[in-house]
Amino acid sequence: MNISEMEDQLISTIEGLHLFRLVGSLGRKGYPQTLNYPCAFVYFAGDENTKSNPRPVYVVNYEVLIVCKNLSLNPEKEAAKDAYVLLEAVEQAINGKQLSISDIEPWMCMSRELYEYENGVISYVVKFQTRHYLPVPAPD
Repeated sequence: MNISEMEDQLISTIEGLHLFRLVGSLGRKGYPQTLNYPCAFVYFAGDENTKSNPRPVYVVNYEVLIVCKNLSLNPEKEAAKDAYVLLEAVEQAINGKQLSISDIEPWMCMSRELYEYENGVISYVVKFQTRHYLPVPAPD
């Protein structure tokens, strides 16, 4: 499975929660302008070669940006509460699972961090990591 296919599987898993009005890829289209809240954007954050031989193994990182906007009378408290529910749901849907991807270790949630809070819009980033086992290269 390649980077794009793994991202698609993460997107599909988050869509399956039925908690977001919009779920998409952040890396393929740049930072989206949206009025559809709450929303979640998945993106490939990078990888690192473990230098394993003969089979290449990469530590792969993906992130999920969760964006909520609160229209209630108490925006800070309610926006944060709604965001916490969403980030915990995303974590539970992915953490410790392979999501039908056969050549990886189960995903591990590495962190959940505040990204931004401005004008009633609160954003968090949930970071996930796995080890991706590539096929053994054919000899020349």
